[in-house]
Amino acid sequence: MNREIKFMAWDTIDEKMRNVEFIDFKDQLVKLFNDYTKESYFRRFEEIKLLQYTGLKDKNSVDIYEGDLLEDKEKLLWEVELQDETFIMTNAFIPGSQYIYKGLLKAGNIYENSGLLKEV
Repeated sequence: MNREIKFMAWDTIDEKMRNVEFIDFKDQLVKLFNDYTKESYFRRFEEIKLLQYTGLKDKNSVDIYEGDLLEDKEKLLWEVELQDETFIMTNAFIPGSQYIYKGLLKAGNIYENSGLLKEV
């Protein structure tokens, strides 16, 4: 089974999550789509945080990306990270913890919802 390759990007200038339309690796540019204005624009690599799709969906069929925060049935938050070419879920409050994906709910992401990581 092949995983669909797609990306989202955190625009560090606008501080908004955007859909990625095109990546130009040669010139290090990313074309982003602003779903509010319905317009596309370019950002340099250093102006964004590129987030890769994991190929997984949460229990409501919402796409899960690197940097997303997932909530388990005990309301614990797990951050999706890419480590050694593998997506894993870790909990910042439980050192050394890892979670196997199963029936999680997407609660946000580390950029738009960073305050969730501070709540215990």
